[in-house]
Amino acid sequence: MLHDLLSLRQASSSTFNCSSYSKSSNKLAVVQKNAIFIINFKNGLLKKESVKMIPKDEYYTDYKLGEPQATVFPIIRKYQTSQSDEVNFLKGCLSECFFPSLGGGFQLLATSTSNGHVFLFKSPYISSSSSNYFWEKVTSLSDLTFQILIDPTINEKIKENDSVWVDRNVNPKPLVRQYESVSNLEFKKRTEWMDTQCMDWSPIMGQKDGENTGKTKTDDDNPMIILLSLGTKRGIIFFKCVVPTSSDTFTNDNISFLCFDEYDDWVTAIKWKPSLPSQKITSNNNNNKLSTSNQKQNIIAISLGDGSVNLSKVDIDGNVKFLYNIIEKDYNVATLLEWSPPNENGETYLFISKGMGFYLYNFEKKQLSCLFLKHRATITCISFSDYYHFSTSSLDNNIIDFKIQPNFWNSPLNQESLQPTCVNYLPKEDDKGLGIYSLVTSPNKLITVYLENLPPGITMYHSKSVTSRLNLAYRDPPFNFQSFKQSFLNKFEREKSKDLWDYFIYINVYPGESILEFINEICPEDNDKGFNSNALVTRCRFIIKLFFILKKKSKDLLSREMEDKINYYKDYINLNYISECLKEFNKYFDQKDKVSQLEDYQRISLSLMAHYLKGTDGEKYLNIYSKIMKIVCDGQTKSIIDHCFYCLAEFNISEDTVQSFIECRECQSILERCSRTRLLLSSPKTLNCDFCGSKSLVLVGEDTKEQPDDEVVDNETFDLSSQEYQFPWIKNLFSNDQICIYCSTPLNGKINPEDVYTLK
Repeated sequence: MLHDLLSLRQASSSTFNCSSYSKSSNKLAVVQKNAIFIINFKNGLLKKESVKMIPKDEYYTDYKLGEPQATVFPIIRKYQTSQSDEVNFLKGCLSECFFPSLGGGFQLLATSTSNGHVFLFKSPYISSSSSNYFWEKVTSLSDLTFQILIDPTINEKIKENDSVWVDRNVNPKPLVRQYESVSNLEFKKRTEWMDTQCMDWSPIMGQKDGENTGKTKTDDDNPMIILLSLGTKRGIIFFKCVVPTSSDTFTNDNISFLCFDEYDDWVTAIKWKPSLPSQKITSNNNNNKLSTSNQKQNIIAISLGDGSVNLSKVDIDGNVKFLYNIIEKDYNVATLLEWSPPNENGETYLFISKGMGFYLYNFEKKQLSCLFLKHRATITCISFSDYYHFSTSSLDNNIIDFKIQPNFWNSPLNQESLQPTCVNYLPKEDDKGLGIYSLVTSPNKLITVYLENLPPGITMYHSKSVTSRLNLAYRDPPFNFQSFKQSFLNKFEREKSKDLWDYFIYINVYPGESILEFINEICPEDNDKGFNSNALVTRCRFIIKLFFILKKKSKDLLSREMEDKINYYKDYINLNYISECLKEFNKYFDQKDKVSQLEDYQRISLSLMAHYLKGTDGEKYLNIYSKIMKIVCDGQTKSIIDHCFYCLAEFNISEDTVQSFIECRECQSILERCSRTRLLLSSPKTLNCDFCGSKSLVLVGEDTKEQPDDEVVDNETFDLSSQEYQFPWIKNLFSNDQICIYCSTPLNGKINPEDVYTLK
């Protein structure tokens, strides 16, 4: 049985229609009738990101497809949408995450509406770190398609009228000819191309697919490409999208129409085959350039209205090559396609849903299973945790978990060869039929996110009550805490928080006393010899994360002794960080023939760090202290001093003035230092850690993208505090990522409590 940790409810006026989950960014796009929002599954926090909605007049506008010269039958003509008509967002699809990192990444979101519009949104840029930033509209893809359809140089018009489509009982000529006059077949073609049924993004592809010239190319010569495919009633529309570099802005110039791929029937579902692990995008430590192996196969699975399912190969020039049919015409329409993640050998299989049953197709062996019938109503969603584990949902209110056995493809593929490992029935509320429309299982199979909505035909019974819910749940009873915490610790120390968001959320199901006991068990002793410095830093960061989860859950359990321990671990992490940071500066310094004149704030930062090490262990860090001070004082006649930004009182840098918080001797103000640079926080523009509360100045290339509270500082002061702090050695140390030095949590701007969901 599933037990909810979080449940978001909506009435009929704004029901949840669908969701799209991205494994590369751990974000979930939720599409409502009249809005879209993003849930970011950060480590232990569920953060809401808003999508800046389009003015209604943009998507209430109808496309003038022309007036048919003969009556169109049985095609139902779409009449002009008025402001009183309801236009809903129907579908959404997230692209792969470009430049994925702990601090975030950059993504695109395609959405469609009930009256034929398709919009493209972009996430804030990679450098943006605001907690309440907006995803913004880039362009209208339906506008681009419409312009192609009415351009006679690109789309050759069909001039003939087909008598099959003429109702001879009425005048074949329109009574009012407001728009362009076209044949009924041309009108039919345009209408069908503009009617989007499904959508999907390709994996990231190289510009010169399959070529290896041996020449070194720049990013401009060989950009990365991603394709967006829209399945319509006429075929598939392909758009080409040029992936931006980390410093570029993404505009409508980055996306262009590629081609039409026409079919004899509706396209009901499409799904691109995922890239192999060796083809995934990687990030260079120094400049965040993209690198990827050449894609040898850009395969797309396509299901049509006649029940057939086929595979085609698509290149970045829009050449579509039909490969073969997996399933021939049987007029049992496939409504859902999904590829499994690759296994350790790079093998994958395709999930094909047809009504209440599904097929599995092994791509490498070209082997199709029988039709597995495991549900009692239409299957609505499939979610893979890995190659071997997946879950399905349906309108029968069941979520069923399956496991593919290692010898599955070598045994007879009959009904008995695949059995559920768990059936989760979700009771109907007051015997009213809420069906499951969307499903996501977390990376470690700990959390299930599902969307409930009213099945068609019974909306009238729920007009004044809740008609949709988005639930985040775990299986009850929970796992044994002893085995859970050992698994959690091992994964954290091995993977450094990667794909562990469900662990940080799942731990909330246990009582605070158990979490406190866990913290006490794993706290390292003073001068613990069982750890090297990196392993000890990782352990300390893990403890800090658990501490702040516990603080939010059961604050009364925290003692002064525990607070002191956390501060001690922070000091240890800080010492390790400063040591590594100065080593990185020395590398940066040694790579230059002559370092250009350091800015005053850079000299102050380096001097503060050097004095911090000297004050901790002067003998151990004497050499690095001497080297740093020699560099920062070279050619300087004035001494390095710091000053209070309230009263401008100056004070010399010493071991007594380098702590995280100091008091001004003149005005008695408490001054806080930046966690990354040790400079005083003299600007209202800061990046904050959601977990431990550390603060940092905004470095070059980072932007909080938000306005301050009037109570804190006025807008004019906020805008004037535009000092661009350049610390390339700090950026290199974190591979250009923006994370807290104490707990590796992505840094953000001001935290808005309403943007953080509270777990039960």
